[in-house]
Amino acid sequence: MEATNSSSDVLALSFTTTPDLLVGFTGGTITGSFVGSVSTHEVFYDNFTGSINPVPEPSSLGILAVALLALAGIVGLRKRKPVVTR
Repeated sequence: MEATNSSSDVLALSFTTTPDLLVGFTGGTITGSFVGSVSTHEVFYDNFTGSINPVPEPSSLGILAVALLALAGIVGLRKRKPVVTR
């Protein structure tokens, strides 16, 4: 995985997945890495280690519950009788 900014600096991380897909990826160890400049070929940091921990996605049931509550609130506001002032 590589990320480059507008100054042509690059962050490269190497890690393995099984079977070489990120679908179902549950985390892993960084096996190779560097931070450097693409334009000058200068390496700022090399061979640092770490781990990758995935961020869990919100549950579909939780999202559905929030959407239904929001819909019920909107319907409740629309059915409310208007206050008549004289």
